[in-house]
Amino acid sequence: MSHIDEHIAPELLLAYITQDISTADASIIEAWIQSKPEHAEYIEQCKQVWEQSGILLPKPVDVDVAQAWKHMSSRIDSFEAQKQKGKVQKLNLRMLFRIAAIVIIPLVIISIYVILNPRSEMQQIAAKNTSIHDTLTDGSTIALAPDSKIEVSDFEAPTREITMQGEVFFTVTKNPEKPFLVKTENTIIKVVGTKFNVISRANKPEIEVIVESGKVLFFAVHHTDTALVTLEAGDKGIYNKQTQKLLKLKPEKGVDLFWHNKTLLFQKTKIIDIIHLLEKNYSVNITIASKELENMRFTSTFENQPIDTILWIMGTTLDFTCIKQDSTYVLQANE
Repeated sequence: MSHIDEHIAPELLLAYITQDISTADASIIEAWIQSKPEHAEYIEQCKQVWEQSGILLPKPVDVDVAQAWKHMSSRIDSFEAQKQKGKVQKLNLRMLFRIAAIVIIPLVIISIYVILNPRSEMQQIAAKNTSIHDTLTDGSTIALAPDSKIEVSDFEAPTREITMQGEVFFTVTKNPEKPFLVKTENTIIKVVGTKFNVISRANKPEIEVIVESGKVLFFAVHHTDTALVTLEAGDKGIYNKQTQKLLKLKPEKGVDLFWHNKTLLFQKTKIIDIIHLLEKNYSVNITIASKELENMRFTSTFENQPIDTILWIMGTTLDFTCIKQDSTYVLQANE
């Protein structure tokens, strides 16, 4: 391309786009991006190809990086030439997807296939009836929900790899030169430094990833194709085991991570939804005796509070009485 410095190696640009780059090399690329506006525009176009690439063929093939980069550059040059002539046209996304598969994806998929091969010397950590916390050799911390387990690889390897079942919250120590990889059933989560929660249980139809801070790449890998979504702080990714599809959405804050931080954050939440959440996390039964309570909404935050206190505060706010009958709480509107 005419505005791309020939001294910037294609391999380096590809590594930057796929976040598989050392700190030193990343600094070189970032300085190059900041040197000219067209550089930033160009790298953004390449990132969009990556982000929008959808379903990708996972064939571990050798790639002629220089030739592949030439193909991508010429395609973007062609589009820019059309704009300069006043003939503004939309990029053919299907063609871009094919280019992405040729240029970027095989490099990533090769790594994924290597990752899926089991390694020896795995450390096992398991939580049975209660949650447990531990610190890994790189300084990262983990919190395992009850009935969860992980296997930790030797972190002296080029990547930090963990295989897990159940539900685990990760606080990952940043190290761009050693990506942190979490493997579940048919999925891989790749990060550098971030906080996120993963749910992967054999008896559940979905695998969930919730990002508290930072950014992760959530891959679905199976026999026919590979897909991914990029998740940032506040995002939730869901992989459906039956349909083999990935979904990205915004979860309600202060709900999904209660098991880990014991915090509940309600923002105009329906009472019926709050009750379902309390029953799940406190192992109790709650009955609404007054139908008019069902559509009421409640806003508050609770940190490590017992169920009795939560229901008493809700009752005081919404004008209902909570009566405990054996192991069941009954909510009755005040007259």
